[in-house]
Formats: sequence, C-alpha cells, structure tokens
Amino acid sequence: MKQPSGHSDDPIEDATALDLVVPWHLPSDLDLGEREREAVAATLAELDAELAAECPRAAALVKLLERFPTPRVQEHTILETKSNLESEEVRAYDRFFEVRHVDTPSPAFSLVRSLLTTCHAFLELRETGADFDPRHVALQTEGFREHARVLARICGLEPEA
Repeated sequence: MKQPSGHSDDPIEDATALDLVVPWHLPSDLDLGEREREAVAATLAELDAELAAECPRAAALVKLLERFPTPRVQEHTILETKSNLESEEVRAYDRFFEVRHVDTPSPAFSLVRSLLTTCHAFLELRETGADFDPRHVALQTEGFREHARVLARICGLEPEA
C-alpha cells in the first residue's frame, strides 16, 4: 500500500536493482552510532585499498558486499520530481537503468552499499576483456575513490592520510 508521502509500507528486497537514496534526502552529514561508524570506516578503507591496487578485482568487492550490512529500505514513489521531469519520466529512467529510489533509516549503509555495488559492476565489466581506454578506467577508478572520501567526510570519519 502506498502512503501519500511517497513511501511504501513494506521493505523491499531486489538484488538486481541499485538502491539510491532519494536525491533531496541526501545528507550533508551523518551522526553514526559506533557499530555503523566501524562498519563504514572499515569498508571504505578496504574499498579504497582495492581501488588503489594496480589491478582492482571484482571478486574483492563481492567479499566486501557479502560482509557489509544490508540496510532496510523502502521504495520511494516519486510523486514530485523537484525538477522539470515528470514523475513517469523518472520512473521510466529508473526502470531502464535498474535503479530504485529509496528511503532508509540507515542512509550511511545505503550510500556505501550503492557505491560498492557500482564499483563491483564497473570492475566486473572491466574484467570482461573489453578494450577500455586505460585513461578512462583510471579516471573512473579515481572518481570512485573520491566518492568514498566524500562519504567518509559525510559520516564524520577522519580522512585517510
């Protein structure tokens, strides 16, 4: 049952879709509990180390995803887009790219899990043997590392030296 706020009552579980926190609910800072802080800090450090390796491996990200907590999420039905797009246009885009906008009581876990999922997909694609421009691969990899640093700052974690 859909609620007027755009939330559904039931949590969703769909391993094929990429869960994205609704853009206008993205936090600029988060106050994490000790358990969240430890999980996020350790995972972001491991992700950064893997991405900094000469040849990052998708298999390493699978292990990170398996260990990282899966947040409870609820699909957010886009009633208003807060942009020039119509709601149906956003839904069509989301279906095509297999993304889902969600609300969650654990935004840090959702943000980190979406980064891990995206990095894994990128590394898996790179490992197919396709001929990707090494400069583009390096730029994308550095973009993921910077994304992780931004998440660390949002979560109040000390930046790595």
